[in-house]
Amino acid sequence: MNGNLEYELTINDFEEAFDFGVKYFLDDTKSVTDRTSGGPRGLGGVLDAFVNGKLIEIGKKRIIEKNTS
Repeated sequence: MNGNLEYELTINDFEEAFDFGVKYFLDDTKSVTDRTSGGPRGLGGVLDAFVNGKLIEIGKKRIIEKNTS
């Protein structure tokens, strides 16, 4: 692949990642315990655990879309 492997995140990307974390926290079927300590996590803990990874996932998706279309 000779394409550009950089992507600048947008406010919409941050909103998508934030919404993902909030929906995860509010979903009664999802565990909101910390994986290392086993203690309960509040909304901030869930966002801290998931938002960065979701932003990376969004960025990779956008790069792939840009370089395969």
